[in-house]
Amino acid sequence: MTEPLSAIATRVWLDRSAIADEYVTAGKWSREDADKRLRPWVAICLLAGASLDAMPADVAAEVEALRHPIVFIAGKGAPVERDHVLPEDVARVDVANDWCAPLRWSRDLGEATNRAADRHTANPSEAALAAWRDLAAISRALDVTVPWRERPSAIEVANPERIAA
Repeated sequence: MTEPLSAIATRVWLDRSAIADEYVTAGKWSREDADKRLRPWVAICLLAGASLDAMPADVAAEVEALRHPIVFIAGKGAPVERDHVLPEDVARVDVANDWCAPLRWSRDLGEATNRAADRHTANPSEAALAAWRDLAAISRALDVTVPWRERPSAIEVANPERIAA
C-alpha cells in the first residue's frame, strides 16, 4: 500500500525545517535567511497536504483564518452569509500562493528532486533513496517537471567492474 501524500509532505517539511534549524544553530544562516529559504517549501508542503500541526503556527493560522471570511458578499439582493466556510484545500492554495509564487516553488522542487537523485547515484543508501522517492512523489503530485540529467544506468552502478572489462 502506498503512503499518503500528506504523510510524505509532512515528513519533507519536518526534514527541511530541521536542516534549516541546524544551519541557524551552526551560524551558517541567519534566522531571517532560513525563513526566506523555507518559503517555497511552505508552499510545496501546503499544496501537497502536509499536516497543519507540523507547519509553522502562522501558516496554520493563516489557513484557518482564510477558511472563515468575515463576510461573504452576495449579489442580486441575496442575503449576506456570515457563516460561510471555505474548504481547507482552497485556503491552502491561496496561502501557498501568498507565501511563494508557483514558478519559484516548482523550480526549487524540481532542482531538489534532481539533487536527491544525484546524491543517491553518488552514494546509494536507503536514506538517500527515501529522500529521492519522497521528492519525486511530491513532484509528480504537483505536476512539476524535474530537469533531466544524464545518469548512469542501474547496471553501470551495480556492476562497474563489468562495464570496465
